[in-house]
Amino acid sequence: MTCLSRDSHDNQRSHAWRGTPAARCTCMRTILLLGVLGACGDDAMSQPDAGPASDAPVLACATDEIAWHFTVRDTDFGGSRLAGAHICLIDPAGACVDTPTTGAADFCVRANSRFAISAELAGYMPLIAPLVAGDAEPSQTRANTISLGRTTQSCTTWESAGVACPPTTQGLVWVKTVLDQPSVPEIPDPIGGVSIAAAGAIDVFYSNPTKDSSLTATDPGWGNAYAVFAGDAAATITLSRPNQVCRAFSFDAWPGAAGTIEVPVRAGFRTFVMATCQ
Repeated sequence: MTCLSRDSHDNQRSHAWRGTPAARCTCMRTILLLGVLGACGDDAMSQPDAGPASDAPVLACATDEIAWHFTVRDTDFGGSRLAGAHICLIDPAGACVDTPTTGAADFCVRANSRFAISAELAGYMPLIAPLVAGDAEPSQTRANTISLGRTTQSCTTWESAGVACPPTTQGLVWVKTVLDQPSVPEIPDPIGGVSIAAAGAIDVFYSNPTKDSSLTATDPGWGNAYAVFAGDAAATITLSRPNQVCRAFSFDAWPGAAGTIEVPVRAGFRTFVMATCQ
């Protein structure tokens, strides 16, 4: 999780950076979250926290729960910590936290189960991140960083498709398709050729980096697919890639039946998930 640095620009190439292959070697990847979704050059990122801060509070979680620590940051992993972000455990319904100057938000979540959080802050894209908990909080950076993207940046892709942004009555979903490399700290490289179908969606499209009507599946340089819903929904998104089986990526999406992921959709929010195919 995301990201969770899962939020940044909705048209990011690998949730991380744009630039030439040579430049990519020196640029840190950024996850959009919690996610997801930085760039090289003038937007190069500084080193993010590697994990939960040493001063993170020790939560008194139940025996069947684990503690999960998030740090909310501006735009990417190296962004400033954000105070005043409203972070809620929404599935199952639980506590809400308004972040202090450290950007910290800490929750107890049930072990070996799925959960989702929401993140809101004026001027930033409202976010939902569905995640899957195991026996302990993952060590990957994307699991404990929520990178909130500014609406002026995140809305570019949605507006190119004629979608009102930031959303009010509609619920938006961003699917990032990536290589099956769960140990990568942030976001793996994107994969193309993945098509999505979502029952009940009023629109599905792909970007390169804004909406490209010629695409019928994710672009290999970006790996971005999008779905628009009229309001709240418990959506099932089907993913397909020729001669491969697709599924939820790591802890960054809720797995569904074969070839599908389950996605919580809420009006006024953008849900970010990741998927992979093999």
